[in-house]
Amino acid sequence: MLVLLGTWVLQGCIFLCGLQLSRFLMASLLRFEAIEGPMSTTTLVYDCTLSMSIGAAGGFFFSTDAGYASNPLTRAFGVEPWTNPFAASVFAGSSMVVGFIFAQSLQNALFPANTTWADSRKKGKQQLKYTSSEVLLPYRTPYG
Repeated sequence: MLVLLGTWVLQGCIFLCGLQLSRFLMASLLRFEAIEGPMSTTTLVYDCTLSMSIGAAGGFFFSTDAGYASNPLTRAFGVEPWTNPFAASVFAGSSMVVGFIFAQSLQNALFPANTTWADSRKKGKQQLKYTSSEVLLPYRTPYG
């Protein structure tokens, strides 16, 4: 269990750093207008929730290795040394999907509406002020 949680947190943190660095490069240095800059309240919340889901997928993936006796997912998705390569790929991919869905389900249950990266409304600064009944385009088009 410790391996699963440790990988979840570590991979989530690394992914979050990569997202924030990419936002800095694209918004600040390259001046892409459609991308919000790093370290703002909205981008941190959305990037953190996405990173938690990606980290969970990685943690669940790592927990499929049956070489570690303490891995909690060995019975469900265990990949033994004698496992067929195709079956091992299916088990590992399935564990990633389950991890991602598990983390996303936790977020959907615990966070308020329109605060995670997966909510149906897009989260641009000007779009956050609209009500949920208004239909919004995800991004500006180049011609208006």
